[in-house]
Amino acid sequence: MALSPKLGDIHALANACDDQASISIHVYGGNIGRIHRWIYDPADGSSKGFVSGYFNDAIPNLWGGISVTTVTAETLRGWWRSGREVALFDMREEGPYSLAHPFFAVSLPIAQIALRIEALVPRRSVPVVVYDNGEGLAARRAARIAGLGSTDVAILEGGLAAYRAVGEVFRDVNVPSKAFGEVVESIRHTPSLPPESVLLMIEQEPDLVVLEGGNQASRAGGFGLDASQHHWGTAPEDVYIRPYEGTGNRAEAMQAYIDWELQLVAQLANDGVSRFHVVRA
Repeated sequence: MALSPKLGDIHALANACDDQASISIHVYGGNIGRIHRWIYDPADGSSKGFVSGYFNDAIPNLWGGISVTTVTAETLRGWWRSGREVALFDMREEGPYSLAHPFFAVSLPIAQIALRIEALVPRRSVPVVVYDNGEGLAARRAARIAGLGSTDVAILEGGLAAYRAVGEVFRDVNVPSKAFGEVVESIRHTPSLPPESVLLMIEQEPDLVVLEGGNQASRAGGFGLDASQHHWGTAPEDVYIRPYEGTGNRAEAMQAYIDWELQLVAQLANDGVSRFHVVRA
């Protein structure tokens, strides 16, 4: 029996033979050791989530005949400058990715490849470039991406170190959106208001609407909170940490983070590949 559900399936397992063992083969198209699954009780419909926990970070190369090429950092940057469409994937987990990566890179660790590749690269003819930082992840995972249908996959020669030698590397996640906000602010001089001015606006402006939300508002509205993980594609592998957590000086750490964000504009100008354009009124 083969199932290919879009939203998951519920099935029961049973031994097909009365006098001998039978084998059930499940092909998940993902890292089975990190996929969140559930056991259902047919009597009362209750469920219990679990992650098996066993996995091989270096998966066997099941796509041995697939051709994967290489590309230099200079060539990649030239593609960006010319406006060529290209998907750049960092094969590391989000933690090391957040410390240093090219501007347009997206973290795509092994457990997420099968789950996210179709959404990230819906047209399989789009050039895909993968890299690591010397961990030996790129080659085998490039083959897997090619095995899932991408027809133009290349490995970045020299990895992150080679890119760092010719271009800027950026910290944190969601850098393009943050950087674009800083570009807009630097060109359009978007005002920043102290708390006292914001409070005065709330009190005096009749047409001002303040959107309130968060967990407290959700509870107060009777909507409650969903604490389950049944909508997650994989188990959580990273934790958000505020810039000042784990430091001895919260104010200094937060200021360092703000300074980094303000330096994004200069970093973008030095890198020269963002192609952001702010239209003046």
